[in-house]
Amino acid sequence: MNIFFAHTTREGVLATLYIVIVGCGSLGSAVAYLLSREKHNVVVIERDSSAFNLLEPTFNGVTLLGNGIDVDVQRNAGVDRADAFIAVTGNDAANLMAAQVARGVYHVPKVVAQVSDSENEGLYRHFDIQTISTIGREAKDICQLISTDAVERYLVLEVAKLELVRARVKPWAMGKTVGQLSKPGQLMISMIIRNDKAFIPTPDTPIHADDQVIVTMATDHGNRQRRWLAI
Repeated sequence: MNIFFAHTTREGVLATLYIVIVGCGSLGSAVAYLLSREKHNVVVIERDSSAFNLLEPTFNGVTLLGNGIDVDVQRNAGVDRADAFIAVTGNDAANLMAAQVARGVYHVPKVVAQVSDSENEGLYRHFDIQTISTIGREAKDICQLISTDAVERYLVLEVAKLELVRARVKPWAMGKTVGQLSKPGQLMISMIIRNDKAFIPTPDTPIHADDQVIVTMATDHGNRQRRWLAI
C-alpha cells in the first residue's frame, strides 16, 4: 500500500486552485500565464477580445469575453466555486466593483484587486478586499499572494484514495454545523482548530469565522467539496 505524508508550510503550494482573473492587460496576462504554468485552473475575463493576444501561446487556461463586473459573466466564469479572484483591469472603480461582486455575491475566500490611487485603498479594505499597488508590484508577487496558505495535506493513502487535510472553510459555510457539512463516505470533519485551541466536534458543532478544520476526505470527491472547503 502506498502511503506518504505531505505537510506544507505557509509558503508551500500543493493544491490546484480555481482562479478567476478580470483584466487581460500586461499585468493580468502575465499573472494568468504564471498561475496556469503552476497547474492552477485559470479563467480570464476581458471586455476587449484583442487583449487575449497578450497571453502567452502556452497559456492553457480559459478566456471569457465579457464585463467582469457583471454577475452573470462572473457566474459563467465559475466564480461561485473559485478559490481566488483577481481584478487587474487598470481601472480602480472597475476593479472595486468586480471584486465586490466576487466577495459579496459569490463569497470567494481570497479577493485581490489592483489599485492605482492610494486614496482608494481604505475603501477596498472596508469591503475586505486585499489591494495591490501598480507601483513596484510584479506578476510573480501577485501569484505568491494567491498561491500560499491554500491547504496542508498531512496524510495521503493512494490505494484507498483517502487523504487527511487541514484547511480553512469558505465564508458561506459559517454557522453551518459539522453534520451539515460532512458527507457520509466522502468527507468527515474530525477536528476544529479555533483560537489556537483544537477540539473534536460533534455533529451539532457550528463552524465559526476563522475556523480551520481537519478532515478525512475521499480524494476523488475533492472537487465536490470545493464549494465550501478551501482546497
